[in-house]
Amino acid sequence: MKKIFFLIAFILTFSGLEQATAQDYFQDTVWMRMTDQAEGFYMVKFSDNDSLIVGHGYNDDIFFNANNGTEVGRIKGSNEVFFIDFNHYIRVNEEGNKIEIFNLENFQVIDTLIHDGKNIYPLYDLSHDKRYFVAIVQGGIRVWDLLTKQIMKTKDFKTEENLSKFNIEHIQFTCDDTKIICTEYKEYKNPQNPNNPYSTLNHVIYDFNTLDSIDAFIGMAYFRLSNTCSKIAFKRSDPSYGV
Repeated sequence: MKKIFFLIAFILTFSGLEQATAQDYFQDTVWMRMTDQAEGFYMVKFSDNDSLIVGHGYNDDIFFNANNGTEVGRIKGSNEVFFIDFNHYIRVNEEGNKIEIFNLENFQVIDTLIHDGKNIYPLYDLSHDKRYFVAIVQGGIRVWDLLTKQIMKTKDFKTEENLSKFNIEHIQFTCDDTKIICTEYKEYKNPQNPNNPYSTLNHVIYDFNTLDSIDAFIGMAYFRLSNTCSKIAFKRSDPSYGV
């Protein structure tokens, strides 16, 4: 079975990359653990108080004590975990029919958000104030209030004229939680030429309160917001393959 190493290390400072040897790289290692995730292990995240680390494999979400690397719990599935506070975290279940809130003491589900049966896709984000949860659902975008567990609002893409298919690739709150950025690939029927549909790729900015589109970055690929949300960087997918 394929094994995957999980490494936590202090940041090292070198005068030049050519001086960094394998021995140098591991000299400040705090701990290292081998996981049993044969299908892959692709993301790690600290809890709010840095006491835990969750590692996302393709089989399980595994929780480690951040100080010594001891495994303290795991849940089946590979959907991303968001920490709500020191004692709870939230994620969409693997079936895509529930948004579950877990207790960090025993890693058991203690609550779920209200849902009307629409499929929920594993593309979602938690607001920075930990109050709102946004996710891609069948047909559009939906926001939940974590205090009431109720659905706050839904944006339905099916109302767009001639839209035949859409795919969301990324969704994210801005730093002040007043906007949501969504990477949208859409295909449209062409009434003038039915055999020649057309497509668009845009990063659309939505007002959080209304879910109205207020701006868009057109024709870009992958994006990353700066830590202060004052800048946005794009990876271009056109022939220049630039930034």
